[in-house]
Amino acid sequence: MKYYYITSLILLGLSSCTQNQESCSSFDKNDVKQSIPVLEKYINENPNNLDSLNKMAMNFYKLGNLEKALYYYNIIADANSEYNCVEASKGVCLLLLGKKEDACVSFHKAMKQNCDLNIIEGKNISEYVNENCLK
Repeated sequence: MKYYYITSLILLGLSSCTQNQESCSSFDKNDVKQSIPVLEKYINENPNNLDSLNKMAMNFYKLGNLEKALYYYNIIADANSEYNCVEASKGVCLLLLGKKEDACVSFHKAMKQNCDLNIIEGKNISEYVNENCLK
C-alpha cells in the first residue's frame, strides 16, 4: 500500500493530556496499539473531545486501518469541519481507499479553509486538485 505524508495531523491535544495523562504518555511513546484501548475509554467518557478523537484517527491511520481512521475523521468533521484541517486528512484517507471523487470533495473543502498543506507526494492540496479533480 502506498502511503502519503499527512502533515495536517499535528499533535495538538495538550489540554487533553493534563486531563488524561495515561493516554497522552502512551501516545507520545508512539505505542499506537497500546494507546487505542486507553483512548477508547477516554472517548467513551468524553465523546466531544476532538483532540482525543484526532489522536484515535491518527493511530488507526498509522496502523493502516483507513476505514477506522476515516470513521473518526468524520466524527470530527461533523462536530467542527475546520478542526485541525480535518478535511485534508479525510481526503487522504479517501484517496488511499480508492474514493477519488470523495477525496476531491474533501480537498476542495480543505482549500476553502486555507488548509492547502503539502500532503501528497510532495504536492500541496491545490496542486493535486488542479491535476486530478474536476472543477
